[in-house]
Formats: sequence, C-alpha cells, structure tokens
Amino acid sequence: RLACIVENAQRVRLATVLASAADAPDADATASALASYAVRRAIRPATPGGLGEDIPVQRRLPGDLARAVIPVIVAEAPIAYLALVGPDALITPRTVEILWRVAPAFIPALRVASAALAPARPALDPLAALLDGSLPEGEMARLAAERHAELATPHALLLATPLTLDPAAARSWARDRADALARPPLPRLATVRGDALCLLVQPGDIGGAASAPLIALAGDGAELAIGIGRLATGVAGWRRSLSEAEGALRVALHSPARRLWRYEDLGVMQVLLPLSDAPVLRAFAAETLAPLLSGDTHESLLATLETFFATNGNTFQAAQRLGLHRNTLTYRLNRIQELLGVALDDPEVRLALHLALKIRQILAPTV
Repeated sequence: RLACIVENAQRVRLATVLASAADAPDADATASALASYAVRRAIRPATPGGLGEDIPVQRRLPGDLARAVIPVIVAEAPIAYLALVGPDALITPRTVEILWRVAPAFIPALRVASAALAPARPALDPLAALLDGSLPEGEMARLAAERHAELATPHALLLATPLTLDPAAARSWARDRADALARPPLPRLATVRGDALCLLVQPGDIGGAASAPLIALAGDGAELAIGIGRLATGVAGWRRSLSEAEGALRVALHSPARRLWRYEDLGVMQVLLPLSDAPVLRAFAAETLAPLLSGDTHESLLATLETFFATNGNTFQAAQRLGLHRNTLTYRLNRIQELLGVALDDPEVRLALHLALKIRQILAPTV
C-alpha cells in the first residue's frame, strides 16, 4: 500500500520501491502524485513531525493519495528527497518521523546515484553568466541565491592557476576544479577565465592560506599562483573584484617569493596595473634596471635588491631572508651600486629602483 520514492536534489527520480506488488498504489495514481509534487519546490527545511502545506506532507493528491517527504541533508544542504506515497490515512506525522530516522542510511547510495546522473558540466555556467551580464537581473539574483551567494552579501573573486602546467593543461585543471566545486551538496560559484580557475569566495574563505578554499585548491599538490580581489556586493561589485583579482594574479605570477596576493596588498602597484600596457613603463623599468638584467648573476642581484627594499634597507634582516652571510649581502649591494653607477643611500635612487622593480612584477619577466 506504500511506495518509497527517492529523488535527487534536482527532483530527478532515482528509484521507486513498492512495499508490496499486490497492494501497491495504482501506477497511474502514483505517477500523478509525483507529477503534482514535481512542480513544487522546497522553500524551507522540514522538521520531524511538523506538517507544512508542501513539506513534509502533501494531501489530496490524485487517487486519494498523500505523500510524506523530507530532504536528506548533508553539510546543511539537501542532496536528495525521500518520500512515502500511499493512502491518506497511512501518511501521518509518525511517517515523517520514520523517514527522518532512516534517511542517513540512504546517504552513501544517494551520493553515488546523484553523481552518476549528474551531467559532466552544467548547461549554464552561472558565474560566467553573472560576470558577463548575459542574464536579466532577477535571474542573476536567483542563480546566486541557489548557490548560497546572495547579491547583497560581500564576496570577492579569487583566481588561481598552476605554475608548472602548460596553458592547455592549466585550463583542464581549472575546468576540473570548477566542476568539482559546483557540485552538491554545497555548490559554489566557480568558472574558468583564461587559464585560471575563477571562484566566488566569502569573507571567511580568504582569511589566510589555511582557509578552506585554498586548502581545497592545493589538495592535488599543484603549486598555484593566486590573486584575490576586494570584497564587494552586487554583480557590478563582483565584476570589479574580478578585475582586481586579475591584477593580483598577474603580480603573483611574477613574484617567486610570494604566490598569493590580495588586491589591497598591492600598494603602488594598484596605480601601475591600469598602466601596464603603456610603453613608457616598460621602457622605464628596462632602462633603470638594464645593467642588472644580463649576466649569470642577474637573478641573484635582482632578488637581493628586492629583499633589500622589502626589509627597508635592513641588511641583517635581508641577509636572513636570503639565507646569506651578511658579508655576502654587502658584496652584492656594492656590486649593484657599481653596475648601476648609483648610491643606494640616495632617496631618489631608491624610489626609482623600487618603482622599476614594481613595474617588472606586473610586466612579462623578460623586462
């Protein structure tokens, strides 16, 4: 007299089990009951024993049937819906309580079945649609809310790309990570931009390198360059955060000593990034640093100069960061002054050199 129906989170029926072939509800009546429910969406979690208009009990279905239904919850999100359909008199609050008790036993099988039925990639790329503005505002708000990202809540855009892969392999890595992050039970807004994974993150996600998204991204052992824009609300704000993340990623790609950059930490590079295509910047950096850009020791001399500025001219701290004896650091600094024909204690010289190094961070490494 009862039929147990299992649906995944997208309301796709996974299985129907009849309590008894002889006494089961009429097939047509059961199909009508399912069709009636399929047009209804859960707008709140069910609670054991509570009777709502739609969830957890539906009555007056075709064939004098009723339906008790609960969501199967994993990590605070439904991965499936478990229901019993039968005569109205048999669907009671007790039926709902029984469903809540048995639901955990279904979780392993539901995960496998849902994954098997899920398409490899969604037909619509929600985050790409949000960032490209290809949907009406109301539809964009709905897409964001379905993935726990309200437009009025501050979010930031994060871009990440592997450092050791060629562009095609990097794009494949980014696509795989975006697909994995977009899957239930906690779908995230993720897409691919160029060779990088693009992920919408919340304030708590970007508190440090130990934050959940960064741990998840690094879980496959790939060495990543990561850029993060500032927190913003609304689609326009998220697009601005994406532009900032692109600039931060550009710096991260050219900063061997630091592979994770937030836009707010870029300092003067926030001013330089919009001008990065201006020939005058490339020419200034190349001319200012020219004597240090050739020869077998040019990389070590550039690293020495960068660390010298990063420690505010403190030679003891600079030597420690570089793992050098202080005398070796002093020799390198003297060699830099000799090649450039300048004195590093001149404020104007320091400003010009420091600015040239910052420009080099946002341009191609050949500069």
